[in-house]
Amino acid sequence: MSDGEAEEVLNDLMTPVEEISMSMGMMAAVSSVGLLLLVALYHVLSKRFNSNKNAAADAGASGEMDDAKYLATKLNPDSTHFDVLLCIATCPENVRQASKEIAKAEELRTQKLAFLAKEKSKGPKQQDSMDFSLNDGGWADDEDEDDDAAAAAKKAAAENAEKEQAIEKAQLDAATGKNSSPEHIKLEGIDEGVLGQTWVESALTKAGVWPPPLSAPKTTLDWSKMTLPDPQTGKQVSLIKHSAVRRNLCMTMARLNALMLNTHPELLEAGGEGLIDPTYFKAAAEFRQRTGFLLEAALRIAIATRSYQLTKTIVEAVSMFKIGTMTCDDAKTLEWFKTAMKRQYGGEEGIPTLDITEENIETEGEKEISAGDVCTLEMKVERKHAEQFTKQKLIMCQKQGIPPQIGMQSYREGWWILVRVKRMDGDGKTPLEEPEDEEDGEGSLNKLLTAWPFIVSNIAQKSGKIKLNFKAPSAPGKYRFYIAIKSQEFLGTDQEVTIDRSVLQGKDEDDQAAKKTK
Repeated sequence: MSDGEAEEVLNDLMTPVEEISMSMGMMAAVSSVGLLLLVALYHVLSKRFNSNKNAAADAGASGEMDDAKYLATKLNPDSTHFDVLLCIATCPENVRQASKEIAKAEELRTQKLAFLAKEKSKGPKQQDSMDFSLNDGGWADDEDEDDDAAAAAKKAAAENAEKEQAIEKAQLDAATGKNSSPEHIKLEGIDEGVLGQTWVESALTKAGVWPPPLSAPKTTLDWSKMTLPDPQTGKQVSLIKHSAVRRNLCMTMARLNALMLNTHPELLEAGGEGLIDPTYFKAAAEFRQRTGFLLEAALRIAIATRSYQLTKTIVEAVSMFKIGTMTCDDAKTLEWFKTAMKRQYGGEEGIPTLDITEENIETEGEKEISAGDVCTLEMKVERKHAEQFTKQKLIMCQKQGIPPQIGMQSYREGWWILVRVKRMDGDGKTPLEEPEDEEDGEGSLNKLLTAWPFIVSNIAQKSGKIKLNFKAPSAPGKYRFYIAIKSQEFLGTDQEVTIDRSVLQGKDEDDQAAKKTK
């Protein structure tokens, strides 16, 4: 970690909209390939929703599943934020990657220890040949001695120039990240004062957040009973004793407690002196990126199964992981985030807020909504924080010497619109499109009609119109549509609006009814 990196990480934390986590792919429509996968997974999930609460104890098979199937079998509408994040940390590919990183780190440690042992066996270093020394003979008084001295001086000068070139190359390699030979890498436990995973776990322990919560009330699955084969011995071990999983759990908890760690005096001091173990901290950055991709996959699965509760939980887990907080809805956390936004973006107007107006649901080109119609939801969205965000972003670009047009390009602000519906007349049951929907134990109000992401890439954009389509309920009646707007970037910004509409009998049903009366 270079000088000032800890401060830079803190700055990123305070501007969570710039944290890389979710890929842009999630913000677009699900690709055709992805959709086929999700459709295939739908029936698997729907049948498992009520039966997989004990799935965490199934150890051997889970390690062999691909990530999509693993996510599908572990997550359900009752999953908590920690269930989601623990599921990501234990995904097969995530575990495999962590195992590879640990193996590489151990190889580096072995090579460095061998290098240090070799250096130690050489004994004390001899004084440099250029050191000045006295001799009993005084100045040389014959030509042979002068020639010998000149030759020696020339040789020493050449050697000295070679040394200087080597030093310059080493400095350049270090600056560009190319200096990866074992003797130059600082490793925790070998080099004095170097911080890595052991230090992170110690800091988390002192903060009371390590080991991570692996059972109720933080989770619905009992992750403490889950076991996986140890990479070295092949024996089944608990998650916390599995080196690769432990590493992922450590990185997960470190991210959720980023503010505490990134402002820790010991880490700030070590970062300033370059005493940071890259085999952990570099891997942690890559882990965060992998976690973003896996959270995206989990979100797509939740949407494919039309589970409002699971989709909502995953979006919240995304915001927790991006911002770095253990919760997303308690008063203390929300007040902290609000204060951070005011400090970062210049007062109350810097608090992220969406103003939703002119919301409406209709069938385009029709005066009424009929059963089975493709409905359109329209609403106007105003970003109350746009001006302050733009102003502070420009100031930041100026301080860092970054051209504004380049600095502004990196801005991403993601939101989700989740639509549900409830029948307000008759028996109150909302008819769903597929009979299987009634079999998974999730009530109709927790079934998604649609989930639609929208992303703001222009930080200065103050307002815009949102328009999305979904299918109306399949039976006539009076309905209440619930439109939830959730942020994956900010805390305390979620809101929900309701729209009441009557759905008339569909044209096909009218024709069938007419035929029966004839």
